[in-house]
Amino acid sequence: MLKKENLNVSSVVKSKKKFFAAILAFSMVLSSLSFDLRAMESTSESLVPSETVYVAEGNETSQIIFDFKATANAQIVVPLVYRVLPNGIVGVAYTYQLRDLYELDLSWTIESGTLPTGLNLSTEGLISGTPTVAGTFTFIVRAAIINDPGLFGEWELSITINNAVAPEITTNSLPNGTVGVLYAATTLVATGTTPITWAVVGLPNGLTYNSTTGVISGTPTTAGSFTVIIRAENVAGHYEVTPTVVIAAHQLPAPVIVSVANTTATRTWNTVANATGYRVYVNGTAVTGVITGTSFNLATLNLGVGTHHIQVRAIGDGTNFLNSDLSDQVTFVRNATTGGGGPSGPGGSTGGGTGTGGGNNRPGPGDDNNNNIDGPDLPPDSSPGFVDVGPDDWFYNYVRTVADAGLFQGVGYNRFAPNYNMTRAMFVQVLANFVGADLTNYRNVTPTYYDVAQGTWYFAAVEWATEQGFVIGVGAGNFAPHAPATREQMSRIFYQFVTIRSIEIPNGTPTIFADHDNISYWAVQEVEHISAAGLVTGFPDGRFLPQNTTTRAEAAAIFARLFGAME
Repeated sequence: MLKKENLNVSSVVKSKKKFFAAILAFSMVLSSLSFDLRAMESTSESLVPSETVYVAEGNETSQIIFDFKATANAQIVVPLVYRVLPNGIVGVAYTYQLRDLYELDLSWTIESGTLPTGLNLSTEGLISGTPTVAGTFTFIVRAAIINDPGLFGEWELSITINNAVAPEITTNSLPNGTVGVLYAATTLVATGTTPITWAVVGLPNGLTYNSTTGVISGTPTTAGSFTVIIRAENVAGHYEVTPTVVIAAHQLPAPVIVSVANTTATRTWNTVANATGYRVYVNGTAVTGVITGTSFNLATLNLGVGTHHIQVRAIGDGTNFLNSDLSDQVTFVRNATTGGGGPSGPGGSTGGGTGTGGGNNRPGPGDDNNNNIDGPDLPPDSSPGFVDVGPDDWFYNYVRTVADAGLFQGVGYNRFAPNYNMTRAMFVQVLANFVGADLTNYRNVTPTYYDVAQGTWYFAAVEWATEQGFVIGVGAGNFAPHAPATREQMSRIFYQFVTIRSIEIPNGTPTIFADHDNISYWAVQEVEHISAAGLVTGFPDGRFLPQNTTTRAEAAAIFARLFGAME
């Protein structure tokens, strides 16, 4: 309460506006009291009644205490206000401003008791600092009029300081995503004392996080499996989880061929974003390698007389962007006057029609600058005599071994394509061929993966290999059949294959490659076992290059070595 004899109200309230507000507030209090101040004029004793009311201020409730002192001269003072002080937390910055109802010029001090350890009270009434000890602290604060320090008020206040609670992350998993598709924004959640600061390491490329809100967002740019370290930290400690995020490769949309007269030989199509090129198909068979333009002249193919169905496929990089489905068909009509084609030259196809033109020595399904191929979309060769595999090639004997055994077929036009990527679909097909799996019952099962459809040449093999436990998907319900298998992926699949099928392989000393530390944790054991058996080898510089893609020649070498180990 405020204390002073013969107090002059005008010395406290410095403006008429505040003065009348004070009188109004005080009169409201007086109206609720049951005594008459005038009756006190004849007494020399002081009477000190008080009244406490609560008012709403925003979302908080303030406690207003009206104090006055009645003397023989019935002098009064203005009311002061303070809130019930908020609690604090050890290690968390605390701040609270004490104030009076009429914003008087006051000087604030601690009269007795102590503030929580780590907190201080400024003369302007600001309690601030960082508490260091838990407990309830009671103290008496004094507010004195600066221009009249003999007039002051005192209140007993208390602040409770609680211990901080270390965080515990409740977001134990993150959604998977797809390259080029906006990621489902995720807010990380943790229990414990706030504020909590977030740190995230190992997010897929294209994703970011907010260290304050814990929101992960963005658009992935790279496919793969990512082990993410999420850390929540506050004043009491930290907590970590390590979920795995799988970003699936994005299948390109099919091109749209521009509609023209069906006798027009030059056909064009739209540009497909992120495509590395395109491949043209006639009557379901690829007739070009990967071309970079968006047009093709069908007259160069020496097609036979009649109606032909033309389609185009967009080619991805095989890692982040997968080949598209074939476009809708358009027709091309070849008239007899144009001529057909004669027998094919080396590596070409047999020409049709009535013309006498020579064979078309067409390129195969890819080129040395782009290793995307479509497997048996091209008619497979039945002969192991491939025009692109010669006796001087390091893989010559390996290719002949697997071709003679019926494990591998060519990619069309008597080509083996040894330097093209071995896709995941090709790999599981060869596994099925190796054990002579009967795939009949797998041709019409319900698809396990969104991107492996019934009717594709690899569908039954993928379903069989998945059921056997040799392979799993890449996440988000996809298998990525056209994605190239990396050398460490190939080693893992191969190890799973020989282990589950109980195929005995040599047990030698594992090769410690120069880049051993670059092998993903999930493939270290598998690479060691396969290298110990002599089935995979490194490069001349001693590296394994685990993230490099596997070529068809390298895959042929592994299966040929397995044949040799089993003899």
